[in-house]
Amino acid sequence: MYVSLLGMVPEAIAHPDKIVASSLMLLSFSQMVDMMNHTKTKAKIFNASLCIGLASIIYFWSIGFIALLYLGIYFFRSSDYRNWFVPGIGLITIYVLANCFTLLFLTDSTCQYKML
Repeated sequence: MYVSLLGMVPEAIAHPDKIVASSLMLLSFSQMVDMMNHTKTKAKIFNASLCIGLASIIYFWSIGFIALLYLGIYFFRSSDYRNWFVPGIGLITIYVLANCFTLLFLTDSTCQYKML
């Protein structure tokens, strides 16, 4: 599928961030559709929100698909009120981990304290 996409649309090579974000969105859509099975619903919602959060770090405008996740919760699992808070927890998890990564690996070396 990837090779056929590159063959049909060679401009896709110029934007690999959009391709990775689209792949993560496909993973989140599969988790949303799988919510209909009524097993491990909170884990599926959390995984979908993690994929959407990762995609939004790579390509910002994919954060809009969180509305689709809430729509899926409304149609498939709206009976439990705790399901409405799980996507927020997933997004907060991604952004906390991204900030920790930024602080650990992308800080300037001149800001480090020197031992006396």
